[in-house]
Amino acid sequence: NDAIAKADPTIVVNGYTGTYDGNAHGATGTATGVLGETLAGLDLGASFTNVPGGTAYWTFTDVTGNYNDKNGSVEIVLGKANATITVTPYSVTYDGYAHTATGTATGVETIPADLSSLLTLTGTTHTNAGTYNGDPWSFAGNGNYNADNGTVNDAIAKADPTIVVNGYTGTYDGNAHGATGTATGVLGETLAGLDLGASFSNVPGGTAYWTFTDVTGNYNDKNGSVEIVLGKANATITVTPYSVTYDGYAHTATGTATGVETIPADLSSLLTLTGTTH
Repeated sequence: NDAIAKADPTIVVNGYTGTYDGNAHGATGTATGVLGETLAGLDLGASFTNVPGGTAYWTFTDVTGNYNDKNGSVEIVLGKANATITVTPYSVTYDGYAHTATGTATGVETIPADLSSLLTLTGTTHTNAGTYNGDPWSFAGNGNYNADNGTVNDAIAKADPTIVVNGYTGTYDGNAHGATGTATGVLGETLAGLDLGASFSNVPGGTAYWTFTDVTGNYNDKNGSVEIVLGKANATITVTPYSVTYDGYAHTATGTATGVETIPADLSSLLTLTGTTH
């Protein structure tokens, strides 16, 4: 009675440790016979794509009848990857609207996954003019990606207001006259801070130096000048002649001169009637 017992094959099975890349990873291994021949029948078990991986249970099932079956397990360890994150700051001019940095987050897969929905940029949102250094952004991460965060420097420059200032040209009327004007913002809003300068009552008028001093922090200051031109007015003059009988005395016409003011000035002292004296 003769007997040949089954031999143990040489089984080498290795696990895997790496970073998530979107691909499936499993064990690697070989089954070798007593003469160094490669043996069929080695099943390396499951492969894993997502973090954290898992346990691959391998089996060797002999197909020759000469080897013992074998089994075991190895670990497939997958670590989280870093997403590719690009956050673009902004440098714009104030327009009355909120601005937020833009950004993208993409994965490491062969066809990269769009992870932008995990990117929070609300910390970079501003409406008013200013320099905003260190605006925070964050990336939430997920089962396969590490969380991340950082900062960007954003800026909103002051805008130029729309300034319309008009001078004045007219005839003296005893009242003060100056420039008229408006200061308007980028959304059509009326802006405070416009000083129209001096006004003038008397001929010939003068120069009104206007200034716009922003009170919101969103607009550039401005200044300029316009002319206030006042021309001479005509007085209201009434001269009353005389028609009398000779009496040996000198006679002179009478008259009045009044101004154009609301309460008319008496200008009669400027009226010369000596040429009417007989």
